[in-house]
Amino acid sequence: MESREENGIVFARLDEGRDIHEQLKELAARHNVRTAVIPEGVGMLEDPELGYFNVETKKYENKVFAGCWELVSLQGNFSRLAEDGEPILHLHAGLGGRDHKLIGGHLHAGKVRVTGEIVLRRLPNVTAERVKDAKYGLNLLQFR
Repeated sequence: MESREENGIVFARLDEGRDIHEQLKELAARHNVRTAVIPEGVGMLEDPELGYFNVETKKYENKVFAGCWELVSLQGNFSRLAEDGEPILHLHAGLGGRDHKLIGGHLHAGKVRVTGEIVLRRLPNVTAERVKDAKYGLNLLQFR
């Protein structure tokens, strides 16, 4: 992975064959990021797993999409769990298939294929943590 930072913006190229979440957590650690937004990302993912949160069942309905998919849009944020400080990524992705149709949802997993080019914007004056919500059972964003 290669990365450069200027004025609180980190621009990175992720390594092929490695999980996107692992690499983004490594990127945040390398640049000492506690809270950030990911305004954009492009590249390709292999066997991505996307989720849709069903509010009635309070569970994600996940699906793995086999093969390679263009990562046409990646957005999200980076924060920490309030209870132990563990880094948490909340990512949504739009993926393009060979048929030029788009799919999207909450990105649970995926290996970078060819490249992943990501922009991460540090928010050094914002403390955002994730706290378990009683209504849905999700770790929801809270500001301190």
